Amino acid sequence: MSDAVVGRADLQKKDRGELQTIITALGGKPSSRAKKDDLITMVLDLTGTADAGSAAPGEQSEAGSDSSDGADESTGAPSREEADENEDTPDRGASSSHQPRGRNQPNRSTNQGGNNQGGRGGNQGGGRNQGAGGKTEGGTATDDPNRVDASTDEGNTRNEVAKDEEEDGNRRRRRRGRGRDREEEAVTVEPQAVAGNLDLRDEGYGFLRVDGALPSPEDVYVPLKTVRVYGLRKGDHVGGSARPAARNERNAALHSLDLINGKAPAVAKERPRFEDLTPVFPNEAMPLEAEGSIGGRILDLLVPLGKGQRALIVAPPETGASTLLADIAVSVQANHPDAHLIVMLLDDRPEEITDLSRRLDGGEVIASPFDRPPEEQVAIAEMAVERAKRLVEEGQDVVMLVDGITALVRAYNLIAPGGGRLLGGGVDASAIYPPKRFFGAARALEEGGSLTMVATVTAETGSPVDELILDEFRGTATAEIRLSRHLADRGVFPAIDAAASFNRAEDQLFDSDEAELVSQLRASVAGEDALETMSTLLEKIGQTASNAEMLGAIK
Repeated sequence: MSDAVVGRADLQKKDRGELQTIITALGGKPSSRAKKDDLITMVLDLTGTADAGSAAPGEQSEAGSDSSDGADESTGAPSREEADENEDTPDRGASSSHQPRGRNQPNRSTNQGGNNQGGRGGNQGGGRNQGAGGKTEGGTATDDPNRVDASTDEGNTRNEVAKDEEEDGNRRRRRRGRGRDREEEAVTVEPQAVAGNLDLRDEGYGFLRVDGALPSPEDVYVPLKTVRVYGLRKGDHVGGSARPAARNERNAALHSLDLINGKAPAVAKERPRFEDLTPVFPNEAMPLEAEGSIGGRILDLLVPLGKGQRALIVAPPETGASTLLADIAVSVQANHPDAHLIVMLLDDRPEEITDLSRRLDGGEVIASPFDRPPEEQVAIAEMAVERAKRLVEEGQDVVMLVDGITALVRAYNLIAPGGGRLLGGGVDASAIYPPKRFFGAARALEEGGSLTMVATVTAETGSPVDELILDEFRGTATAEIRLSRHLADRGVFPAIDAAASFNRAEDQLFDSDEAELVSQLRASVAGEDALETMSTLLEKIGQTASNAEMLGAIK
């Protein structure tokens, strides 16, 4: 008794590090979280020194009860590291002890009983089993039946918690597995056939616009590598197949490319660039005379147009510019079915857009009404002109009717970055060049193909912005059709001011006799009594079936 007390007293003077070193030297495995009293107990157990082992049975029971109470307060559930360590360590006490295990006793004891435990139960003291029902040096756990039951219940509870945690982990893994299956299924879906016009971004990649010129959820992503390999350009009509979008993607992606503007990719890659083609004056007439189109017949008589013409309709408000543009569209469809017609309406009334779309039996109508943002108007204008360029590169004749240039300049001005040089009326200088580039795309090409553009521009509104836009564009046109407010107010349609209208390349569209006859007719209408002369001309048009018949009567 006295030796054990002296031994414990000596050990009390040492720190935890020294005690852990002693235990390791004796062949034990000290826990890094064990208390100092626990380490002392492990040293005494490994050296075979009994701690209060000669005490009377009553004293042993009292001491074991005190030790058990102290351990319950100082220790809680074992940490994950300790649990893993105990699970990996075999239960040496179970193999060396000949005592039968108590009924309902767990495989790993959690009870702290006996004077020699002093702390956590389980595989302490070099792996010796110190739990209830197992033989210990300080007494048996069967001295207190209640203690055995408490130990068993605590062990069962911990086992149930461990099982619940394991089941939760299995459920999480199963949920993750389901998500992977769905992703694999999405990738294995067969590609779908797609076709649309290519809209390229500044970064190099693009999207196939499958539903008009504006973005939509059905658009198809075209990667930068595909654009470079096939030499794709903005406005190309691309056909191929696309794979569906994955869970983390917004758009389907182009899977294979079959056609570019109706041709094989290898052929399309050799096409010329629009900027490298040679522009020339229009040298082929584009007659607009058609059944039911009075505006077309008047234009052929007063301001004849040619393929590749860049014409402005200078129109004061309420002079019938939109109606004249619609008449030209109907005439182009009737007389030039091989030409590709594009009608672009900006900042118009939705009702007018619907009416014109229903009048045309073919061609493209691209529109953005007045209640749409300027970014949308700019986007559809750029997309439309690039599409027209791609068609001209293929040698086709394209006719673009635009209503109007004034709205386009205003849209560019609204989205222009601040801080630039301002022109009259507060127009940013950077807002003038893009519409000029747009209008300047119209031309006849020596290599074949043409882009004819007839665009409206507003005049006589009293706005300095409108006057500035008119002045900037007037010098860029090869033909100008001036509408008269005086004639429009008196119900004359089309209210063309013959004296102010002209075509810079008129002599290249007709032979000398026809050109002289048209010049005489325009001079007669442009006299002082323009209202009476125009009314007489419209009356004669109504009485004849064609312009040739009317001109023959004049001769």
